[in-house]
Amino acid sequence: MKTIIKCPNCTKVQAVKPGMVNCSTCNFRFNTESRQPLRALSIQQPWAWAILNGLKDIENRKWTTTFTGQILIHAGQKFDNEGLKFIKDMNPDIEIPTEKEFKKMMGGIVGKAVITGCVEESDSPWFFGPFGFTLANAKAIDLIPCKGQLKFFTPKID
Repeated sequence: MKTIIKCPNCTKVQAVKPGMVNCSTCNFRFNTESRQPLRALSIQQPWAWAILNGLKDIENRKWTTTFTGQILIHAGQKFDNEGLKFIKDMNPDIEIPTEKEFKKMMGGIVGKAVITGCVEESDSPWFFGPFGFTLANAKAIDLIPCKGQLKFFTPKID
């Protein structure tokens, strides 16, 4: 079973087996068992795409959190058609992937971001509440297939 770890040298996010490994980017050798696996949050497409492309700066939830720090963005298997319409209306000049293209970005880890806080009010046009996890430094990564879960979870990679 693999877990997703961030290399302590170059910060590359990668799925690795427990034990000593070499980073696939910088070849730095480290022990995965001394590193905390990254938490993930499952988000439907196209919302995950909007976060990873710098459009959406807040993730709405019905529950609150005190957690701050880096998380992995997991794109679930469900697609929100109303969300796609909202994103297109908010950003008419931006090229947005088709539903077929989105299908290739679902069912696994698609990026990472930093949760900077949790708010009950926001001026962000992306805030619908009742709670919003404020996000920064979002970045897309190549799809790492895995199952999602509710709330924060540690991804398990076969």
